[in-house]
Amino acid sequence: MEDRKPWEAAVEQRYKDLYPALHGYARRVLEDSALAEEAIQDAFCIACARRDQFLTSPNPQGWIMLTLKHVM
Repeated sequence: MEDRKPWEAAVEQRYKDLYPALHGYARRVLEDSALAEEAIQDAFCIACARRDQFLTSPNPQGWIMLTLKHVM
């Protein structure tokens, strides 16, 4: 089994912490729970690609919310 990179655990924790708020928002905007889940996954794919910006942001919740808005 491959060892996890240190940043993966940090992103995973942010995902767990922020998912309920992100899903509620995306579900209201998109009016579809499955589409909301996909949009959140896409936003977190971007967060992983830009993990330095995301993890060092003074406002990671705002960073991912803005990313989610752009994805939607």
